[in-house]
Amino acid sequence: MDYVLIDKKSTFIDKETKIGKNVIIYENNRIDGRSVIEDNVTIFPNCYIANSIIGKGSKIYTSVIENSNIGRCAFVEPFSLIKGSIVREKCKVQAFSKLKNAKIDS
Repeated sequence: MDYVLIDKKSTFIDKETKIGKNVIIYENNRIDGRSVIEDNVTIFPNCYIANSIIGKGSKIYTSVIENSNIGRCAFVEPFSLIKGSIVREKCKVQAFSKLKNAKIDS
């Protein structure tokens, strides 16, 4: 295991999920399905991620991400809902955003 779980008791990671190196996953997170968490990602508390790709170096704060692709070094602020969307590298999703079938270019 090349990643760090801050609280193993409150975090669920599906057996189909792939996690890269130097990843930090804080407490109270759920990562389901065929999600891919690439290297150097930080997932802060209270996130739900399902069947999504989180690109290298990204930071995810208290958000729901389903069937989406988050690019490298992206920043997802708290309380965002991202479904069926593409967020390109180095993009920032503002707090309280709702993206559905959207494409955000850098």
